[in-house]
Amino acid sequence: MKPSAFWKLLKSVAAPNLKAIFGKALKPNSSSMAVDLGEGTASLGCFHPSGSVSIEIDSRYDSVKLRFKDGGTELLVGVTDLRLFEKDQKTPNRKAIDNINRRLRAGVPCILSVGLSRAFVKKYDTEKRHYLQVNNLHLEDDPCWSG
Repeated sequence: MKPSAFWKLLKSVAAPNLKAIFGKALKPNSSSMAVDLGEGTASLGCFHPSGSVSIEIDSRYDSVKLRFKDGGTELLVGVTDLRLFEKDQKTPNRKAIDNINRRLRAGVPCILSVGLSRAFVKKYDTEKRHYLQVNNLHLEDDPCWSG
C-alpha cells in the first residue's frame, strides 16, 4: 500500500477521543487510563490526538512513554511499538525517539494505534485492570516508517 493511501485509511478510522474507541468503561488511572476486568467495548483502535504529543523515556524503568491529551486530560502512557526499541526489545532507541519527537515538534500530524494491555495488578492498585497503551505511532510524513 502506498504511504498516502495508508495515511488516508488511518484517518478514516481514527477516533477523535479514546471513549469513542473503548467506551464509558475507560477511566482515568494515575497518569494513564484503564478498563476494569470484563468491561469495555473494544481492545484496539486508532486515535487522532489533538494538541502536542511527545515521547519520553522513563529512566526509573528504562521504558518508553507517550505524553498526549485526550480532551482536557493529560496522559502519560506506555508505548509497545518495537520500532522505538533496540534489537533487545527492551532498550529505548534514542535515535528513533529523537527523530519522531523532532517531527512532532515541527507539527507533523500523527495517529496512534492504541490498545488495552492484558489484565494485571499495578503496584499501587488492588484489582486487575486492562491499561491503555500505545501500540504504534504513525506520522503523516512517513506513516509506514519507510525512511
